Amino acid sequence: MFLKLLKHEFRASFRLLLPMYGGLLLLGLLTRFAVRVIGDNRALTIIGTMSIVSFIIACVAAVILTMVLIIIRFSRSVHGDEGYLTNTLPIGTHGIILSRLVVAFAAQVCTFAVVLLSIGVVALDQENVHSFVRTMHMLFGGTAASFRTGLLRMVGLMIVQSLAQILQIFAAISIGHSFANHKKGFSVLFWFVIYFTEQTVSAVLLSALMTNLLFGSAAAANMSMSQLSGTIILLSVIEKLIVGGVCYLLTWLMMKKHLNLQ
Repeated sequence: MFLKLLKHEFRASFRLLLPMYGGLLLLGLLTRFAVRVIGDNRALTIIGTMSIVSFIIACVAAVILTMVLIIIRFSRSVHGDEGYLTNTLPIGTHGIILSRLVVAFAAQVCTFAVVLLSIGVVALDQENVHSFVRTMHMLFGGTAASFRTGLLRMVGLMIVQSLAQILQIFAAISIGHSFANHKKGFSVLFWFVIYFTEQTVSAVLLSALMTNLLFGSAAAANMSMSQLSGTIILLSVIEKLIVGGVCYLLTWLMMKKHLNLQ
């Protein structure tokens, strides 16, 4: 049943996302063509500039539309008209949450990948690749091993951050829909509450780390850039895991004890 629910949710979500991905890649190709053809022609520079601006707007819009789709799908399929069917399936509350979480995470990953691919189509060349690699080596250390380790840490952080972000949305919607009236308004309100609480915790952790570096032991003060970035990433991962876990429990509790489909 879980796989069937997952399959249905993938179809419902990606039938809207796939055309957007195709359009973004096509726009990337057109933008690269426009920039390369125009070259140093000052008379046509405005066309190239408009193409690049349009492409940037399209990339931002793709990310925003993906988040909007995640919000709409969870709201409708769990707390809206589809919720009457969804919440009676023999899969349990955990199965419902996990199926939505998997599809939402897949949607974010695919959108991120398509945006990166589109940017690569427009701007990728040998000089940009070398510049990116040099920046990453400077951030994570000069050796190949430290570079791989730093890159894996960054990927891990991005995965945990994406899951925590989705679960924050799920928790806010679930809390907001437990009220009899103004469900959407309360959902937005509780998302801001969760978001600013999480940001406050992040700021406190970062401030504590920087205080320790400035006024702590000599070993802490002599940390290299790669060690510092590794420590910050580790703290961020732990904080995101805690936030994600709390939001998952809130979502489960509201769906289990305070589900309101009226």
